[in-house]
Amino acid sequence: MCSSVSDPQVRVIPHSPFSVLNGGFERGCAALVQALQAQSYPVSFLNWADADDAYDLLHLFSESGNWYDIVHHTLGHRRYVVSAIAGVGKPTLTQQLKLAAMRAMLGVLRGGKTKLDRAAYVARNAAAMICLNTLERDFYIRKFSLNPARVHIVANGVPEHRYSATPQLFETAYGCKDYVLYVGNIVERKNPLLLAQILVKRGLSGVFIGSTLPFQAAYGAAFRAFVQAHSTQILWIENLHYTDPLLDSAYAGAAVYCLPSSLETQPLGAMEAMATGTRLILGDAAYAYQPPFEQAIRCIPGDAGSLEQALDTALKANPIYIGDTYRWSAIATQIAAVYRQAMHDEPL
Repeated sequence: MCSSVSDPQVRVIPHSPFSVLNGGFERGCAALVQALQAQSYPVSFLNWADADDAYDLLHLFSESGNWYDIVHHTLGHRRYVVSAIAGVGKPTLTQQLKLAAMRAMLGVLRGGKTKLDRAAYVARNAAAMICLNTLERDFYIRKFSLNPARVHIVANGVPEHRYSATPQLFETAYGCKDYVLYVGNIVERKNPLLLAQILVKRGLSGVFIGSTLPFQAAYGAAFRAFVQAHSTQILWIENLHYTDPLLDSAYAGAAVYCLPSSLETQPLGAMEAMATGTRLILGDAAYAYQPPFEQAIRCIPGDAGSLEQALDTALKANPIYIGDTYRWSAIATQIAAVYRQAMHDEPL
């Protein structure tokens, strides 16, 4: 695809600085910009220090109320699109009561707004919102009473090099083959410690690639202690860069990719494992029934018996492959179409 006169100049603002947080959402943001630039699309990250930058459209990565001030000053001058961050579920009763109390208190202040009010303002004034799947799309339409015509489904992408990965590099480096692979942060909701415990119990080899996080230091310490006690079966690689060819090869060499997580939207690791034709286990939650995970084997997150059964089933299952429509090049083309529509729709 080549840039045309109809293509708006786009500036992207990630959810957080990549040096502060660099999870799947941030990696997806960077990969999208790179894929669009590879197609000669006029897009780049916003330069906060350039007052004279002449762009047409902002792309905000998240519907967070943190963008409220930017949007407030942007409206009437430039349009913007938003990539949603799921996981902002329906408030609990306690949260709703706190929210009502906050609104009552802020009501005495002219224009006082809660975080939810600000997020709603950002979402409702967007020329387009981009969601990863139908589940997320329906959630945001309900949450913010959005016009469905302006809420688009565009999936995460898979890097081109994942599709051609082979296991030899990782096997040579670490001597591992036919292992169960986990890629992700070492956090409780993803259940890596339980997975490691089950693998040791069943005499299976496991490879874990991911870092601990400060806000779950105790869980990370427990995982570290277990791995150190069972290092003959469990290999943990903490700091393997996302672009390292060893990661490609780790996916390709895995017998099963297992992410027994209770909360995800569209996990990049699972998609990337599917690019190499790896069997797949996900947590039995709503995200695991959305495309492209329809054929995944599912387990009840946190349930040891369910995870054991899923492992037994997966080891006998056929590999699962993800289609070419999920390559970043194809995803970039879809995003470019959203940009054009956002510019040419009737004004808000």
